[in-house]
Amino acid sequence: MKLSGTLEITEWHTPATDYPESEVGNFRIHHIKQSRGYYNHWGLDGYLFLKVKKPIPITNLQEKRNGKWQYWMVDDPPQQRAMEIYAAHAHGRVLVAGLGLGLILHELAKNPRVNSVVVLEKSPEVMELMLSNIQYLFEPKKGEPLFVVTNEDFYEFIENDTGGWDTIIVDLWVSNSADEKMRIFYQEILPLHFMLSQKYPASEITYHGFQTVSAIKPVSEEMVELVSEINS
Repeated sequence: MKLSGTLEITEWHTPATDYPESEVGNFRIHHIKQSRGYYNHWGLDGYLFLKVKKPIPITNLQEKRNGKWQYWMVDDPPQQRAMEIYAAHAHGRVLVAGLGLGLILHELAKNPRVNSVVVLEKSPEVMELMLSNIQYLFEPKKGEPLFVVTNEDFYEFIENDTGGWDTIIVDLWVSNSADEKMRIFYQEILPLHFMLSQKYPASEITYHGFQTVSAIKPVSEEMVELVSEINS
């Protein structure tokens, strides 16, 4: 693996590229163009940076807060690649916390080691916005996992859950700064991780964006060190 290189991209397409723009309540699916230039790739596949050689389409899930649209999830190259890695390492009965753009669901459908997928999404607006775009996943097909999406809060669900999950993937947080990410890690991730580890000792649990406590680690330790040095 080549370390600290630059991944060059001239074309880009994910399942979300084909989602139509739509709006439900305070959420919307919105398309933009990512301009040419250099961006962080966060060490995924050994690449620190991403070079967009010509504008590429990016799909956003946005929430309106205080009258302004805020990014909730995007399908840019590092986000999509992380979802591909999580899905490739998943197996058995999979619990996904947070629907977002549904990127990981499209990838889980390709994994023959996955038997079933339950997705928890607390926002009925996001569910309404997204269901038509992932409807085909609910059509049972031989050799593909069974998908269920339910309108439930993850924290409330796990209080009474008795299911034996093989893989749990939690993607609930959006941070806009290093300080905010540290706050989330110490105040939310660590307590949750302690509780989930006790409740589901046999499960492989992963938190998107927080690989130090995750079973699935999309970035090598060497790259983690390089990224930390660059951003320190």
